[in-house]
Amino acid sequence: MPILQERGLFRTEYTGSTLREHYGLPRPANRLFDTVDAGEGHTGIALAAAR
Repeated sequence: MPILQERGLFRTEYTGSTLREHYGLPRPANRLFDTVDAGEGHTGIALAAAR
């Protein structure tokens, strides 16, 4: 790898700090909290118990 990097044929740095960021993938939705409207007063524990 170092020889390829020296020749400019292989990258030395990645654009993102995670694999998901590197490939430009969206962050998956949080199935627990993304379905709750803000201000309803539910907690994660109450929602988990209701499911």
